[in-house]
Amino acid sequence: LDIARAGPSDVGTIDLDVRFDAPEPEPLPATSGPLRDIALGERVSVDLYETGDRGARFRFNVPPNARSLDVRVLGASRDVDLFLRKGAVITSHSEDDGYDIKGVTTRLNERLELTRDSTPPLTDGVWYLDVASLVGSDERIAFDVVIAVDGEVEADELSFPPYFDDDDLTPLERAAQAIVQVSSENGSGSATMLSADGYLMTNHHVIEQDGAVQRDDIFVSFTTDFDEPPEQIFVAELVETDEELDLALLRITRDIYDRPLPAGLRLPYLELGDPEALRHGDLLYIAGFPSVGGFESRTSLSVTRGIVSGFVNDVHGNREWIKTDARINAGNSGGTAMDANFGYVGVPSRERIADDDELGYSRPVTTIPAAWRALFESRR
Repeated sequence: LDIARAGPSDVGTIDLDVRFDAPEPEPLPATSGPLRDIALGERVSVDLYETGDRGARFRFNVPPNARSLDVRVLGASRDVDLFLRKGAVITSHSEDDGYDIKGVTTRLNERLELTRDSTPPLTDGVWYLDVASLVGSDERIAFDVVIAVDGEVEADELSFPPYFDDDDLTPLERAAQAIVQVSSENGSGSATMLSADGYLMTNHHVIEQDGAVQRDDIFVSFTTDFDEPPEQIFVAELVETDEELDLALLRITRDIYDRPLPAGLRLPYLELGDPEALRHGDLLYIAGFPSVGGFESRTSLSVTRGIVSGFVNDVHGNREWIKTDARINAGNSGGTAMDANFGYVGVPSRERIADDDELGYSRPVTTIPAAWRALFESRR
């Protein structure tokens, strides 16, 4: 909304109640393309970029007396979701009567598990599976599908950070190894690694939606190729959060297949800089995974550069915000603001736009509560 100033003086606060009507969206159609029979235990590779389809359709048979079913996507390059139905082809991905059960999460390697006690229960006979992308912008979608009964599908081996030879990296790239993407049912954003054993910082609003805070199953992606979207490797849990500061401290607890972390794993992390030493005009880098950083649903690392435009103090005279003309877009939230020496000085959190001018705001790392700092600073 564009609201013009009525005169030279401030008009004060204006409360607005904005309402709009939108037509009901059309149901998401079922996946087109050939129906393929898949044998239990068979690993089938799918490349939707080559076929031009939005998903793949499968049919399989559950033998008598099978006690459990495990359906998994492995090696997914983009987000796909699972839809299962007993005895009939899936007709819709958005209407409940088009399928029996779905797996729709932000986990790239999606999975569904059924037992005789599930709702709906696992029963003998023919089942149908759609593995579909619900995001129309994604093109380079590839994945494998495996189905097993009475036993878990064997997960892939993962390679763990760091992914680069330190001698081949620029100082910025060296720092960028510690900038990650986080995603959960409440949304996605960026984060910064704070310790070698898996503490990381993001915004509170990245893991919160409509008052609900995500406490587990927060998926963490690391950059394995600076030209490509990050790879989903770990799962984190919430350690501490502060809505007023808009900060959240997370810790990686397991890998993406829910296995314990390897012994001796040391993750890349950023050293804290000194926000109090910043001055107007100093160089500032903003890094993260903004949605404008690509043409599909998952984007590669983006870095913008600007200057320190100023500061906002709290009522006690402490620096509450760092202002910058460097671009901060949706998805940058929770990421990294770095000084000229690539020290971690702030958490990009918000932007304000007026008359086509834009300023980004980062929360200085000096505002991180002392009790939180004690948790990760001893782990470096």
